[in-house]
Amino acid sequence: MAVLSLKDVGYTYEKTTKPVFRGLSADFEAGRVYCIVGKSGAGKTSLLSLLAGLDTCTEGTILYEGEDLSRLDRDDYRAKKIGVVFQGYNLLLNKSALENIELSMAISGVRRKDSRAYALAL
Repeated sequence: MAVLSLKDVGYTYEKTTKPVFRGLSADFEAGRVYCIVGKSGAGKTSLLSLLAGLDTCTEGTILYEGEDLSRLDRDDYRAKKIGVVFQGYNLLLNKSALENIELSMAISGVRRKDSRAYALAL
């Protein structure tokens, strides 16, 4: 069963009429690695933003474990269901790498007695 499914997904930026892409359908299964490739401006980042729940598609449906992503709490989805690694890292510069990991764990609701040791192992 697919963890993420795209069903006829399209995306058009607000206040524009030309779609970035249309009619994308794909299934992403757990335990597999996928690559999204294309020329600059082809919509790779826009697609990843949709998959991460940072934006919503203007056509079609994205399903996470069979549920429509647009109907889920997308903040909870990002915090507890998926991981997003941004190009710019988005780390807090006044914190160490270890403290950034611990903070992410706390925000995600990960409660462990050995959180520091767990963060170090990561």
